[in-house]
Amino acid sequence: MLIILYLVFCLLIGIVGRRRRLGFFGFFLLSVLLTPVLTLGWLLITHRRFLAKEVTAGHIVICTECQAQEVREKSAQSQRCVRCGAPVTLPAPTA
Repeated sequence: MLIILYLVFCLLIGIVGRRRRLGFFGFFLLSVLLTPVLTLGWLLITHRRFLAKEVTAGHIVICTECQAQEVREKSAQSQRCVRCGAPVTLPAPTA
């Protein structure tokens, strides 16, 4: 029973880290080897840096009105925030 619970936590860590560089399988294996608690701590510590990279790449837009994070496609240049309705534009892509 404890092994199943441990593997479920490892799967959850893999799901949380699926958009990172290591991906789902990398974080799943890392959490199996190091424990899910340490891997989750690492994900939480590096969360701001990950968000900053996603914003500069244009994958995530942060609304200036309500600070909501929205995942956007690059083709949609101007949309409205789902939460507050304020206009949200994607930053220009950097080369």
